[in-house]
Amino acid sequence: MADAYTWGDTVLTGRPTLSALGLLARTQGYELERLSDWDGLLRDNPDADQVRDYRIGRRATARFAATF
Repeated sequence: MADAYTWGDTVLTGRPTLSALGLLARTQGYELERLSDWDGLLRDNPDADQVRDYRIGRRATARFAATF
């Protein structure tokens, strides 16, 4: 389904770094409050098999808080 980010058969996507997310958040009045410890969670749960993106560092869980 085409939307504003579709160009032909291609959809624009991106994988910003954590520092880029922080910069984007600050421009909107937010700051990083907490970053989940996926290394620790995976170490404590070695049988977790549906979180590959977290295991290889492709995903993160971050909580941002408003600064205003």
